Amino acid sequence: MDLVHDNFYFTDEQIENSPSRADGVDDVTEFTSKVFGCELIQEGAVLLKASQAVACTGQVLLHRFYAKRSLKHFDVEKVAASCTFLACKLEEQPRKIRDVLNVFHFGARARLVLDKIDDGNLHGALSQRDKYTTDLLDVQSDKYDELKRNLIRTERHLLREFGFCVNVEHPHAFVLNYLRMFSFASDTEFVQSAWAYANDSLRTNLCIRFKASQVACACVHLASRFLERGGEGGKGEKGSSSSKVPSMNLPKDWFVLFDVTSLDLKLMCESVLALYVMCPPGGGRARFVYLGDGKNEGGDGRDGDGKKENENKEEKERERNAEPAERVRLRSPTDTGRDRSDTHHGRSRDTRDSSPGRRDNSPGPRRDKSRDKYERKSRSRSRDRRRGDSRDRKR
Repeated sequence: MDLVHDNFYFTDEQIENSPSRADGVDDVTEFTSKVFGCELIQEGAVLLKASQAVACTGQVLLHRFYAKRSLKHFDVEKVAASCTFLACKLEEQPRKIRDVLNVFHFGARARLVLDKIDDGNLHGALSQRDKYTTDLLDVQSDKYDELKRNLIRTERHLLREFGFCVNVEHPHAFVLNYLRMFSFASDTEFVQSAWAYANDSLRTNLCIRFKASQVACACVHLASRFLERGGEGGKGEKGSSSSKVPSMNLPKDWFVLFDVTSLDLKLMCESVLALYVMCPPGGGRARFVYLGDGKNEGGDGRDGDGKKENENKEEKERERNAEPAERVRLRSPTDTGRDRSDTHHGRSRDTRDSSPGRRDNSPGPRRDKSRDKYERKSRSRSRDRRRGDSRDRKR
């Protein structure tokens, strides 16, 4: 049975009326923010020493997520880190949460130096360069715990929006098949150019508008036109390219074989070329633009998760400020979890702070079952050892 995943692709009308547009984000800011997130994923995959497949998968996940959620409610840096973490799992190259957080933390601090250089404050950037680029996260710090919770929470949002359907298909394999079909597989320059266009196409929203087999046609077409004009020189015979691939060598309307119309091919080529206009190669990279309102950081207010998180924070704050005798009463009887800061070796801080002779009707601290099991095993070993010694004496 052929299953069609409609949640993978969106129409042009849905993209124009995206949640970010509904929240007042203009199209240019939305485009540059997504490009910035894709660049973070690419850099993160390189620093994590993962394959290019991880970077491509993470970029597709980011575009799919922001087609359903707004940039104002979900920070692009947090989403990029979660997409990279999830893409490593999908491509069977898992990385530790600690490594992912350190990589994106390192990138964030390095960008502070670059922003100061761009603003003309070169002296301040050089004075704090070593501090920003060498300082790693302390796994015992509160900041690390907060980043870890945000990463896992955002990953849950991703999986829920995808409906746990995370199948991703890239145009790279189709590019190689098309070139092999038209006997261009031996042309290294043609293959590399088409491959580069396939990588750049993932920074645009083509992955959620067209299938990977259709995007591959646009990559091959752009590569043929690029080499026809003489490669990077763009001056025909005076260009830097050594090989010529005139478009007339490709069959006329060859893309029709792969369910691609001339209009679709034109739209896909224009989308890729628009990327080079907004973020020219070798020029300034896309920069981070803060779009959040500060109220639903890390959670979407429309689904109620942000309100629940705020309620939990208020409850913890009341519990922290309460008297020791009232802390046990404030805890819910159905709360199965226990904060690590309030427990020590199976005994709560409330019991330690109270006087030894004091009695109240509040429920006592829960015993650690694993500790009880360990003590029972220890007593059993000691009893068996004593019995063995007594048998030896009788002999």
